[in-house]
Amino acid sequence: MRASHALPIVAVALLSACARFGTPLTDTEPAEVLVPASVESMPEPDVAVPAPPPAVIERETLRPPPAARVLVLRSSDGGSFRDVDAAVADMLGGRYPLTHLSLAEMRTPGTLEATRRSRYDAAIAIGMEAADFAARELEVPTVFCQVFDYEALLESAPALYGVEALPPLALQLESWLELAPRSESIGIILGAGHHGLLEAARKAALDARIRIHVELAGSDREALYKFKRIAPGLDGFWLLPDSDILSPVALREMLAYALKHGVQSIVFNQSLLEWGGLLSVESRPDDIAVALGRVIDALTDASALPPPRMTPLTAIDVTVNDEVAALFGLERPTRLLQLTGL
Repeated sequence: MRASHALPIVAVALLSACARFGTPLTDTEPAEVLVPASVESMPEPDVAVPAPPPAVIERETLRPPPAARVLVLRSSDGGSFRDVDAAVADMLGGRYPLTHLSLAEMRTPGTLEATRRSRYDAAIAIGMEAADFAARELEVPTVFCQVFDYEALLESAPALYGVEALPPLALQLESWLELAPRSESIGIILGAGHHGLLEAARKAALDARIRIHVELAGSDREALYKFKRIAPGLDGFWLLPDSDILSPVALREMLAYALKHGVQSIVFNQSLLEWGGLLSVESRPDDIAVALGRVIDALTDASALPPPRMTPLTAIDVTVNDEVAALFGLERPTRLLQLTGL
C-alpha cells in the first residue's frame, strides 16, 4: 500500500523541522503523526524529467569553407617581378593558399598538366609573358599586373582582368610639380592604341593646369625625331614605358638631349636616372598586391559582383636625381618622396 511508504517520509520531515526550530522530541512525549485519510487517493507528484543535452555539433560543420587556391605565375625572376611576387606572398598568403611558379618552371615537362589537375580557383600573372601564357593555357579566372600594353591582351580571354601598371597619372604630375612648381608645359609621345591612357594624361594635365603636347609615333626612330622637334619648347617631358616606340638607344639619346636643352624629364624607372632623368615615378609592390587582392576576392566570391576589367593603383614611389635637380636649380621638397594613397 502507498500509505506504508508515505509514513516514514512524513516522520523524517517532521524530525528535521523540529531540530531546525529547537523543539526536542522525547520518549515521554511522542509525536503524533496524522496521516490524511485520503493519502492513498492523492496523486503521485510530478517528477521533473531533465531536458536532453543539446546535440553535439561536429567540428567539421564549424570550420569555414576552404579558401580559394591561387596560382601566382611570374614572367621571370627579374627584380620588379620578384618584388611583386614577394609582396603578394606577404599580403595575400594569410588569406589564400598560394603556389608560386616562374614561367620557366611552368614550362618544364609535366608541370602544366599537374597545374591543371590541381584545379586552382584563380591565378595571378606578373608580367606580359605570364599574362599571355595564362590567357592561352590556364583555364581559371586570371588577374595580371606589370603589363603596360594590355588592350589586345584583354580581348584575348573573357575571364582575364588586370591591375594598372602605372601609378596614378595625377600623382605623377603632382610629384613633378612639387619639385618644379613653376613648370607650365609637358610633352608626351606614345604608340598607337593607347587612347584611354592619352585621355587620362590629358585630364591629369588639365586638372594640374599644365599645358600638354601629345605626339603619336610608330617606331623608336619616329619617336626620337618628334621628341627632338617638340622638346625644346617644353618645360618637361613625360616618358611612359611604351616598348613599341622606345628602345634603350632611343631612351638614352632622348634623355641626353633633354638634359642638354634644359628639359626636365619624368621617367618610369630608377635606372633611367643614370642617363639624365630628373625624377622617376614608379608603382609600389605593396600597392599592386592590395589591388590584386581586391580582384581575387571578387573572382573567388560567388556572391560578389564581377571586378572591373582594369583596377587602378593608388600609390606612387618617387626618386629624385639630386645632381640633375641642382643643374636645373631645383630643391627637393621635404614631403616629395612618398606621395601615396594607401
